Amino acid sequence: MLVSILLAVRNEEKNIKSCLDALSMQDFPLGVWEVWIGNDRSEDCSKEIILDFIKDKPHFKLIDIQDNLGQARYKGNVIAHLAHYAQGDYFLITDADMYVPPTWIRGMVKGFQQGKKIGVVTGFSLVRGKSLIAKLDGVDWVQNVGLMNIASMLKIPTNAMGNNMAVSKKAYWEMGGIENQPYMVCEDLIMFKGILAKGWDFVHLHSKEIVGISQPQANFCQLLQQRQRWLDGALRLPWYLLIPLLTNGLFLFVLLSLLFVVDWKISVGVWLLRFLLHSLTITFFAQKIHQTWVVKYLLSYEIFITFFNPLVFAYYLFPAAMEWKGKKE
Repeated sequence: MLVSILLAVRNEEKNIKSCLDALSMQDFPLGVWEVWIGNDRSEDCSKEIILDFIKDKPHFKLIDIQDNLGQARYKGNVIAHLAHYAQGDYFLITDADMYVPPTWIRGMVKGFQQGKKIGVVTGFSLVRGKSLIAKLDGVDWVQNVGLMNIASMLKIPTNAMGNNMAVSKKAYWEMGGIENQPYMVCEDLIMFKGILAKGWDFVHLHSKEIVGISQPQANFCQLLQQRQRWLDGALRLPWYLLIPLLTNGLFLFVLLSLLFVVDWKISVGVWLLRFLLHSLTITFFAQKIHQTWVVKYLLSYEIFITFFNPLVFAYYLFPAAMEWKGKKE
C-alpha cells in the first residue's frame, strides 16, 4: 500500500514551513508515503521555502502548475494535476495553512477499513487563533464539522472537508478526476458528490489522531470570503438539508418575528433552546477530539453566530467575485 499526500500551495510563505514540518513528522513508515506539492504560480517566497525544505527529502516532490486541466480551476486544478503524478492507493488532501498531527496518515487510512467500499474519508478540522474572533471561528468549525459527522452517522451525505480528507485512488479515477466534473469553487464537494455518484460510500472521523488545525483568516473580510465559498457549496445540498441550513443561518429573523409578532418570552425561549442544542453538540465533539477549550466560549459563540450568519448571507448576495488566495472567480 502506498499513500500520496496532495498539497495545493499559493502564496503561503507564512504557513508552508509549519505545514511541511508537520507532514515530515508522520509516524507512518517511510517508503510507503509520498507528498506531492503543487505550486500554483505563487507570487511570494513559497516556492523557495519549499525547495529548501525538500532538498534532502526525496519523498517530497514539487510541481509547478502553469495551466488549467479540463474544467478544474484554482485549488481543484492543482489537485487535478497532482493526482496524475500521485502513485498512492489513497490520496490524502490538506492545505498549506494546516497543521496535522503525526498520527494523521495512519488515522485517515484506517477510515477506509470501516466499510467494504469507502471512497471518501473526512477528518476533523478546526481553527485555532489568539483573537476572540479566531476562537469563536474555532467553535463554529467544531459545530459545523460535528453536524456533518452526525449526518454521516445517519448515513446522510453532506460534504467533505477539503483541508482534511482522503479519497481512494480507484474511486477518484472512476469519478473521472476533478477536471472532468462540472466546475464548482468547492472542490471537496465536487469530489464528494462525484465519488458517491459512482456507488462509493463515505465516512467522517472524529478522533484525536486525525484532527487538523487550520490558521485563522487574516481579517474579518477574509472570514466572510471563506464563508461565501462555503455557502456556495452548501446551497447545492438537497432540499431536506437546505431547509434546516437556511433556518439556522437566518435564525435572527426567526427570533425577531417571534419577538414582534408573538411574544418576547417565546423568542427568548427559542433562542435558549438552540443554545442548549448547540452546546450539547459542540461539547460532545470537543471532548471526542480533545479540544475542550471551546466550551469556555459557548455563550459568546451563540451570540456571535446569531448575528454573523445573516451577515454571511448578505455578503453572498453582494455582487463581489469569489476569491481563492488572491485569485478572483
